[in-house]
Amino acid sequence: MTMPSTPLHFLDRIDRWADLCPQRVAVTCGSSQLTWRELVDRSNALAAWLEHELMGKPGPVAVHGHKEPEMLVAFLAAVKCGRPYVPMDASIPEARIEKVVSGSGAAVVLTPASVISILAETGRRHLPAPARRVELEDPYYILFT
Repeated sequence: MTMPSTPLHFLDRIDRWADLCPQRVAVTCGSSQLTWRELVDRSNALAAWLEHELMGKPGPVAVHGHKEPEMLVAFLAAVKCGRPYVPMDASIPEARIEKVVSGSGAAVVLTPASVISILAETGRRHLPAPARRVELEDPYYILFT
């Protein structure tokens, strides 16, 4: 296998895995799991929703949860629509969440439950990723410590 002359964007690598082994499990947490194809399709659908809902509204995407597969879906969706994500673990107190959301200027806060709800409502599963995405020199995520 030859390596490309320019490094592949990590989103391209994920898409490639979805093409090569779509039914292979990509992420597992407890009894929840997603295949590579499900990961790509769901993150593309959520990215399209984010792009539409946040049109013209600046700011990163805050994601509040723990290790659920939907957290990864939300992280990828944010990056696919050109926004960094702000991970917030479910264990942090509500007052800290409010400070992180305010301090980051988050355009929206997603949770695993809201990701599931959005995807169920939209029914959009097999969409291409939006044209705009976070590039190698852009911030991918914002961490608060």
